Order: sequence, then structure tokens, then C-alpha cells
Amino acid sequence: MDGARNTRSVERALDLLDLVARSSDGVTLSSAARDAELATSTAARLLQSLSATDFVTRDEHGRYRPGPHLYQIGALAVGNLAIYSLSERHLKGLAEATGETAYVGLPVESASKCLYLRQVESPHAIRHAHWTGLVIDTPGTAIGAAMHDQVGAGGFVLSRATKIEPDAAAAAAPVRDTSGSVIAALSIIGPSFRLPDDELERIGAIVAQSAADLSEELGYVANSPPTDNTHPTWPLKA
Repeated sequence: MDGARNTRSVERALDLLDLVARSSDGVTLSSAARDAELATSTAARLLQSLSATDFVTRDEHGRYRPGPHLYQIGALAVGNLAIYSLSERHLKGLAEATGETAYVGLPVESASKCLYLRQVESPHAIRHAHWTGLVIDTPGTAIGAAMHDQVGAGGFVLSRATKIEPDAAAAAAPVRDTSGSVIAALSIIGPSFRLPDDELERIGAIVAQSAADLSEELGYVANSPPTDNTHPTWPLKA
């Protein structure tokens, strides 16, 4: 029984930590307890433990925010990912070449979800939202197709007007490791009005080339180059 209680306490503490980390303006004790479906006394005890270990801090207004230990662990985890540092140059190049926001995403839960690891924003005033750190469901998205390696000979996949982004268009391509397994994907996302079909296809080819270059840096050796530019387009209404 003690083991089960301890496991449950850890799960509850992690739920609270997740709530604090996701909040842009901190969370109050009452809102944290409500959102985590915990008694206020339980939430207070767990948040006190998280504060004592610097995973969260409490400001002068009583709102809980991420603490230095949480930032340290996050920075160490991300810093140890080779793709995080290697992707920077490619994302900057993609944003410059296309004028749209460039992302690198990692597969989560067998690629049923995507974690947006890093991005370089479009220079336009109207641009795609800041998604770094966001986890999305991948079905119906270009990045989801890329992560499942469902691309054509052109090496990329396009999507438009998906459930997640009904007013956006996207192009994505897989990034591979030394074994050829897809470990990430590069993508470009922008407003549909600025990305007609011919422009989106041009961008798809650019993304595919960047993904191939990044894969090569990670040790992947391609068997043969694409022979044509055919590619799948995921459902317009996902």
C-alpha cells in the first residue's frame, strides 16, 4: 500500500509541475488544485515539497511559477539532444528561404503526437504561433505524416486546412538517424492565404533538402536520391 501511495503522490506532484510549467502567468493554489482535481490541502502539501526542492517558486502574489531546478533539468535534457543544436542553422535557413516559421519536432507516443522542440519565426507581422514546447496530436498533419515516413519520392508532405490549424498550410519532411529511422521532422507552417499550391510545393522541396542535409549531419547515408517530385497531400479537412 505504501508503494502505491508513493506512486500516486509522485503522479500528483508531476501533474502539478506540468500545470505550473505550462502557465505563462503562474498558477494559484486554488486553480492548481482545481485543474489537477486535488484537494486544496493535498495540492498545498505537494507544491510546498516542489518549492523546497526549487522545482517551483512562489511569487509575492502567491502564484506558483517554474523554479530554477526545473529550468536546469530542462536545459540539460534539451542540450544533450544533438538535433537541438544541429537544427538551428537549418531552421534559420528555412525561415529565411521561405519567409515562414520553421520548426523541428520530435515524435511522442509512437508519433501519435509531436513535441515542437525548436522554431525560428517568420519575419512577417502575420505569422504562425509560437509552438516551442507544445505537444500536438499528429493525425492529419504534415509533420505527423513525415514522422510516420509517409512521404513520396519528393521527400516531403503537404497539408492545408487541418483540424488543428484550419487557416494554415504546412510542408514537412523526415529527419533520419544512422539507421535510417525517422527521429524528427522539419516543417514550415504559414497562413494559407500566403501559400498557394505552387508556393507550398516549392517550400516542400526546400524543407526536404534541409531535412536530408540535417539527416546527413546525424550520420544517415541515403541509398538513392529522389527520382521525381510526387508527394502525398494529407486530407484537407482532417
